Amino acid sequence: MRRFFVPADVLAADRPTLPEEVVRHLTVLRLGAGEEILLLDGEGAVARCRLTALGRRTGEAEVLARWREIDTAFPVTLLQALPKGEKMELVLQKGTELGIAGFVPVVAGRSVALPPAGRGEARRERWERVVREAARQSRPPCLPSLCAPGPLITAAISPFAPQRRPRSNSHWVSVPLMPTMVRSRVVSGG
Repeated sequence: MRRFFVPADVLAADRPTLPEEVVRHLTVLRLGAGEEILLLDGEGAVARCRLTALGRRTGEAEVLARWREIDTAFPVTLLQALPKGEKMELVLQKGTELGIAGFVPVVAGRSVALPPAGRGEARRERWERVVREAARQSRPPCLPSLCAPGPLITAAISPFAPQRRPRSNSHWVSVPLMPTMVRSRVVSGG
């Protein structure tokens, strides 16, 4: 069954109106009224829906069943120094397919690809689209989190790790990735 990520408010309705991007993909797949699809909000909520109407730019579905899926028991967050060119998109795509729970782009001391001033929001939207497309193919119940690019020291000591439920299922805990960061210095002889 085909899976599509939609905003949480769309998924909450009994007869959700589908976003234009989803309608475009449904049209390419040549799906029509009566077909069943899965809609996900990226946070674990899933709805099995039947398409009731599909136009050129609009579509509507009827919710048949709802449930929640849980993500992996051990979430992994990837700190990635910003690579040159469009290589970050490849990292996001392959990381999502492998099950990474969160991405933290890092501006390292020797980074060549610095975040461009004024284009940060457009780049973030592009990265989120790449993550959604990769998740649609690899079928995880939750979308990975994506942080804004920042310096390594900030990323290493901040509690950005995804939330996970302990085995006792009693409460949510935050698991910091690295409580401290040790800096080493290489001294040349001579």
